[in-house]
Amino acid sequence: MSATQAKRPNDLARIHILQKQLGLSQDDASALKLAITGKASSADMSYEQRAKLAAHMQNLLNKRSSKPSNVSWQAEKITQLWQQLGAAGALRDPSTQGLRAFVKARSASGVSAPQFLPNAEARMIIEALKAMLARHQSKVAA
Repeated sequence: MSATQAKRPNDLARIHILQKQLGLSQDDASALKLAITGKASSADMSYEQRAKLAAHMQNLLNKRSSKPSNVSWQAEKITQLWQQLGAAGALRDPSTQGLRAFVKARSASGVSAPQFLPNAEARMIIEALKAMLARHQSKVAA
């Protein structure tokens, strides 16, 4: 057994732990893996691909814990608008799962978690939610 084969279980465990720490769903984790390595499953990756993915995930985790970013502000805004729409009765599914489905349906990158949206997509979703809220409020006022 080569040294890289011996490291495989540790690499897979590390990636799984980082995935949990980042709070990634299975779909989001697969999308991230595919974007970084071209493979949706860690088990199918080479040693170099696993190392690249783990380094990228660790970098995401470090950035998240070091300072609040524009992306986290945008994710909070998306969640806040979703909750306002839910409280107003404008949504069929005001749950977190409903929000993730909404985000995924409108995301060109296939991401469902608001905190991992690219800035441009997050802005687009914020504007869509604002428009939905305005339409609902004008409908209720009429």
